[in-house]
Amino acid sequence: MLDKSKIKASFSRKAALYDKAAELQRKVGCKLIDGISIKKSVNILDIGMGTGFLAKKLACQFKDIQIFGGDIAHGMNKYVVENTARQFNCIYPVTMDAEFLCYKDKSVDLVISNLAYQWIDNLQRALLEIKRVLKPAGKFGLSIFTENTLYELRDCFTKAYKEYKQDKPVYTHDFVKKDAIIDILQTAGLTPDKVDLYPYIIEYKGIQNLLRALKQIGALNASIDRPLGMFSPKIFRRLDALYKQEYAQNGRILATYEVLFVYGRK
Repeated sequence: MLDKSKIKASFSRKAALYDKAAELQRKVGCKLIDGISIKKSVNILDIGMGTGFLAKKLACQFKDIQIFGGDIAHGMNKYVVENTARQFNCIYPVTMDAEFLCYKDKSVDLVISNLAYQWIDNLQRALLEIKRVLKPAGKFGLSIFTENTLYELRDCFTKAYKEYKQDKPVYTHDFVKKDAIIDILQTAGLTPDKVDLYPYIIEYKGIQNLLRALKQIGALNASIDRPLGMFSPKIFRRLDALYKQEYAQNGRILATYEVLFVYGRK
């Protein structure tokens, strides 16, 4: 299970610095909305709005739209109010939980979400909420980190941990498999029309740079079972050595972010 209080606090703390660090999130978000067609005045719900980057891009790209939504992290919504919503009178951010959306049934034409659903504990409940708020002809577009995201980091950490603790850690963050996401979508009554799995591979100078990049965007391991001190100096040094040994190229380590893009309808 995920600890929502940790997720809220972590992303709230990073709101002011998020856009400078979240280059990958911006790339994925731009690719996500490139696959969305808007032909008329619509109400859009942006779940996991973050700093409002996509909402601002949509507001500039399309006329006569209203963009509702927000984030579970209040600090993110405050940032949107102060830095984006004042520039665009069509953006309405609120603090909200994707598992319990504060919108009426059949009130939204289009739901979008960029790299938020991997931090949701009950994915089926959240997707049922999308179905509930979508109008009968409503559509959705989602991007989600999937199974192979950061597999290099998980692999090396598991090996390093087992060497010193003689056991496998049970608190690494596991990303949901593509097929499982599709199954949950269909079970929730949503029809995926287009599915694309796309890997992004990013180079880092070293393990400290990778972990710092994750910390800067608030992407922590929010497992309830995660104990303090999981990175002891010995485990960290071994993690560093293993990563350089197994997943390095031209003096830099590689990290994979596997993203599922899925578009569909109610």
